[in-house]
Amino acid sequence: MLNLQQHIELLRLELNTLADEHGICHPVVIEKSQQLDELLNEYMKGEFNNA
Repeated sequence: MLNLQQHIELLRLELNTLADEHGICHPVVIEKSQQLDELLNEYMKGEFNNA
């Protein structure tokens, strides 16, 4: 099972690959970017609550 940081890193790598293949405006790239945004927001909420 991936922890949140590992999941973020995996999505980041997938996003970069998709952007290289399809360009940054392709719907599949935008969708992956939004998924990554959600995880980053979740991570930041956790960091903020632990500060």
